[in-house]
Amino acid sequence: MNVSLLPSKSTDFEKALEAACDVVDTLGPSIAEIAGIKFHRPLNQTVSPSLVIEYGLGPIAEFFTAIEALIDQGRPWQAIRGTPQAKHLALAWIGYGAISIEDQNAGRRRWHLQTIDMGKLPTAATEDELLANAEYLAGLSNRARTVFFRGFHGYDVRALSFSDSEWGNAIWGDDSGVRINDGEVKWSHGREHAISGTVDPQVYVGLGLDFQNGDSLTWNTPHLTWNTPGLTWDAVIDADAARAWYLARQPIYFSVRDGDGEAIGYARCFDIEDITGSADFDDGARYLSLAAVIPFGSAPNRTAAAVAIVIGAAVAVGSKPAKRWFEPAELTFPGGEIELLVAPLEIDLMKTCRELITAAMEI
Repeated sequence: MNVSLLPSKSTDFEKALEAACDVVDTLGPSIAEIAGIKFHRPLNQTVSPSLVIEYGLGPIAEFFTAIEALIDQGRPWQAIRGTPQAKHLALAWIGYGAISIEDQNAGRRRWHLQTIDMGKLPTAATEDELLANAEYLAGLSNRARTVFFRGFHGYDVRALSFSDSEWGNAIWGDDSGVRINDGEVKWSHGREHAISGTVDPQVYVGLGLDFQNGDSLTWNTPHLTWNTPGLTWDAVIDADAARAWYLARQPIYFSVRDGDGEAIGYARCFDIEDITGSADFDDGARYLSLAAVIPFGSAPNRTAAAVAIVIGAAVAVGSKPAKRWFEPAELTFPGGEIELLVAPLEIDLMKTCRELITAAMEI
């Protein structure tokens, strides 16, 4: 029963007029249905565009295929926008479900810069789009004073901080990573790959190192010096030691090859070590451990199928000799490319990913 708002002394005409103008019975059910319409599912499509505007969810609409999901997930994000939790929510929409956020320079002058361990690597096919979206969503989720400066996973080397960083584990005046897509965020990803194999004995024939223990030698044997280990004045006492000594003193390159066997480029070996007798290499043979790096963006969007360890290269005139990555035209092989070993290794090379390749080579 409707409650009259007329005074007790109202005339019959006034009461009749009130009853004639009363629309509660007509509009009441519709008014009751409006209550909570924002939360009804399925959502009334006539009001959904207005709700997107009301909640300020237009900037993130492209990341949802269903408008109900946009509203249901966007409202909690909007409520905590400007907090680290907002970044966790937003980046999870594009597959980054296990990020770790930290200040890039805690307690330092540029304290407002923020770094995120993304928790996983992109793929070569999704790299450009995924990282652009991550930069965009993290930027939307930032508090006003924060700048998302750098994202990383798998390779994280920070700028040198005096009295705080170790010189061998830092970069002078910079952080690892590269910027892409004309963005402001630096990306630093890394992977490690291991190969192994045995040097083809025919290689030693070509190098004049095909001697065996007990063989007599003359000191006219090429490539050898008076201090070569494994040799005496009279004979060879450890042929493998002599060959390892010789190979360790050569400029060694990792030839990264495509599916057709053509060189994509050459990574210079920067570390070589005799690992004979170590825990995994104590079978009596002699082993050398080698390492090379494919730096960021060296051959983006190329797919490697194999890696060959080669010697006999010389840096072409005009090329910088200390680089870690050489295009095929930057090296020459005056006596031919000498392959020590070839191993399969499939890598989809990316702009933001540094590839570390290590090899265990049996002499």
